This record gives sequence, C-alpha cells and structure tokens, in this order.
Amino acid sequence: MDIDAGRPRHGPRRTVADLASEWLEAVRPNRKASTSSNYGWLMRAYVVPRIGRIRLDRLSPADIQKMYSDLHRSGGQGGAPMSGTQVRNVHRVLHNALSYAVRLGYIARNPTEAIDKPREDTEERPIYTPEQVRRLIVAIERREELGGLRWRDVALDRVPPTLAVRSTRTTAGHDVVEHDPKSRSSCRVLHLDGRTADVLRDHREAMSAEAEQREELALPEHVFVDEFGDPFHPARLTRDLHSLQRRAGLREDAS
Repeated sequence: MDIDAGRPRHGPRRTVADLASEWLEAVRPNRKASTSSNYGWLMRAYVVPRIGRIRLDRLSPADIQKMYSDLHRSGGQGGAPMSGTQVRNVHRVLHNALSYAVRLGYIARNPTEAIDKPREDTEERPIYTPEQVRRLIVAIERREELGGLRWRDVALDRVPPTLAVRSTRTTAGHDVVEHDPKSRSSCRVLHLDGRTADVLRDHREAMSAEAEQREELALPEHVFVDEFGDPFHPARLTRDLHSLQRRAGLREDAS
C-alpha cells in the first residue's frame, strides 16, 4: 500500500461517517455547546450524505472537490446554490476532522490539502431582509427575548427546529440586566418555520466564520451580537429592528 497516497498500511475500515462521529466526540469537551452543534450540523447536513460511505483510506481529493462543486451548484435549501462562504465553512470542518485522522495515524496525509479550497464571497455579506427579520420578530414576541437568546437554546437540528425562551435582556436605568422571563408562561419552546430556521443557520455559519477569522475557539454565546462579538444593547437592538420595520412599511410593535 502506498503511504504517500494517504492510506494506512492496516487498521479498521473506517468510513468518513465513522470519522465524523469520532472527531465530533473528541472535540466536544474543548468547544462550547453551540460550536459543537454547528460542527455536527455541517457534517450531518453536507458531508456525511455525500461522502460519508467512502472508506477513509480511499477518500481522494477528487471526491472532496466534487462535493464542493456539488454544494456550490445545488447544496442549499431546495437545491439552491450555496455561497462560497458557506462551502468554505464546510471545508473548514472537514479539514479539521481529516487533520485529526492524520494525527491519529488513520491516514498519512490530509486530502483536503491537495484541492482548490472554496473561496469566500468577496462581496459584502447581505443584510437580512425586513421580511426575514419580521419572521424572527413574530417568532419571538418581545425585544428583550431576542437580546437574551443564546445558541444553546436554539435546536436547528430537530424536526421541527425549536427555540427555547429562557432568558431576557433589558435595561434598568443605565444598566443592562439579564434574567428569567417575567412569568412562567413566558418560558416556552417555539417551533420554527423552515424559512426562519434557514435564516438562523446562515447567521450561525457567518458568525462561526467571523469567530475563526478572529482566531476564537467558539461562537459568541448570544445569537445577536455587535461587531465586537458582544450582546447587543437592548436599546440598539430595538432601534435597529424598528428601522428595518419602517423600511418594510411594517407597524413598529412596542416591546
């Protein structure tokens, strides 16, 4: 057997799916729950369905290059094209998993090193449309719930996807206060429609890419953060949402 081809001389016949499962368990203790969830979702949604059955010792750069091309062409929701940034996020996760395989001696070299890496989109990332933001506002009735929302409370891998309202973030004078919702009935689990879940997935992927560029090991804990990765001040969140509502010609519901 040719070591230079990236194949081990002997050992169990692990598939890419086997590696994905093992790697996710290995990195879980060193990552925040939201980051591990994002890794798992990228693997399950994009990698495993396409190359999961291939034996690890037979995975070639051509297999990976074809997968990226397929994702670019029709890997999104309903067969829509995926952006370069989205495919690059898939590449980062697969590259890390295969690097783990190299360190443990499962393969001699990482096949992702031999391909043309997906390029991130050069154009400015689009801002979510007022309609998309409106859907989020409808799904989460009060602004303080948006401010307190954390990734650990969002389950995008479930069927249907869910969002748990467990904390709020409000102002008390000049101070920002985070606490449980006002009433027991306010603590609830919401089922998300497919469009809203897609918006949150895209948002999480963008945040993950930005965190990696800052060389951070994990996503920010909160779902909605400013340019520094800190949770939005409630007043700013309300102001920005109202601005989008005005642009869309929608009524500005009070918090």
